[in-house]
Amino acid sequence: MNDRELLELAAKAAGHEILQVREYEDGSGWWAVIRYDGSAMDFDPLGDDGDALRLAAHLQIDVWHRQGHVGAGHPHKGLIRSFEAESTDRAAATRRAIVRAAAELARAADAGGKEG
Repeated sequence: MNDRELLELAAKAAGHEILQVREYEDGSGWWAVIRYDGSAMDFDPLGDDGDALRLAAHLQIDVWHRQGHVGAGHPHKGLIRSFEAESTDRAAATRRAIVRAAAELARAADAGGKEG
């Protein structure tokens, strides 16, 4: 799954309507414009600590750091988890783990909707 797909699924998991998806000018990543409380707002949980934290809080995603890795997951929805190596940028790894966990929540909801 590429970063654009992660972003779109994370927005979907949080119930955000995406108005636009944009690529950074340098081609290093993606961010979205979402509808939030009736107005447009930037949404960049892969690049912005605040957006990632709000996403984790909204979806009740737990985050933990262990032995050079960061994990994120939901304790009750099928124990969905994601893991990232911390490398040199612990904040970036944490944001990515949160977004991956959110994307997995959206995928699980889609799969559940198709089955039932």
